[in-house]
Amino acid sequence: MQTSDTCALCDQARETAQHLLLGCVITRSLWAAMLLPLGLQSCVPELSESVAAWWLRQRAGVDSSARPMFDSIFLLLSWIVWKERNEITFGRGLPRSTTQLFMAVAVEVEDWVSAGYQSLAVPSALWSLQNVVL
Repeated sequence: MQTSDTCALCDQARETAQHLLLGCVITRSLWAAMLLPLGLQSCVPELSESVAAWWLRQRAGVDSSARPMFDSIFLLLSWIVWKERNEITFGRGLPRSTTQLFMAVAVEVEDWVSAGYQSLAVPSALWSLQNVVL
């Protein structure tokens, strides 16, 4: 059981799904770093939206051919953030930097591309070339 309801990543607000996946300063930095190289900086989450409302609104604004990529990035980033939260809460206790989280998402994306999921080939190539300075 958790001893606090404060966000495990930022320790700045009450931890809710909305905060953890969209509102947390760490997660927002991660979103910005991941979306900027793809030209999708306008998709960085708004603080006042629910996760579902944000995802559906952003998804509708993305070209239909890019939706599998966008959906996959959303799921992978959320997965990495959730695993990080659990590691901090139940495991090692120390958060990784935004750069380390970026690299964790990028490695997952590379694994998916290596397994044949070509919808993530463009972000994989862009992120592997990017010198991450966050």
